[in-house]
Amino acid sequence: MNRTGRTRDGVKQAEQGPLMRRLSLMRAKIWDGRDEPRELPAISLDHPKREESILFPEYTFRVETASPEPVEISIDGEGWKECRRSVGYWWYDWSEYQSGLHQAVVRVRPRGREKTASQTCLFRVDLPSAPPAVR
Repeated sequence: MNRTGRTRDGVKQAEQGPLMRRLSLMRAKIWDGRDEPRELPAISLDHPKREESILFPEYTFRVETASPEPVEISIDGEGWKECRRSVGYWWYDWSEYQSGLHQAVVRVRPRGREKTASQTCLFRVDLPSAPPAVR
């Protein structure tokens, strides 16, 4: 998008819906040995939103993609964990975390050496302090 608020194809950002804006930013083309490049499936980490604060000791991430391939998540650089599919989305249940700034990366699981679509999201956890113990 340039300073006039227009994307590369000339459409004003305000004319695009929020999901279409995100998907158009996340599309990429890959070459996989075929004559024509093909697009990577778009992927969107819907929850948490960028810079959102999580206030509870358990949280469920929600990922949207049209890809039939499994989706994986990595939180704070830890290993990739598989998400579960249900009602048209991919989900990952997270617990036992600390307050502070965190980063989640979601991706469609790559097959072999194929490139894959991914999205990164920074978010904050603000857990309430434990009440003092009653003596």
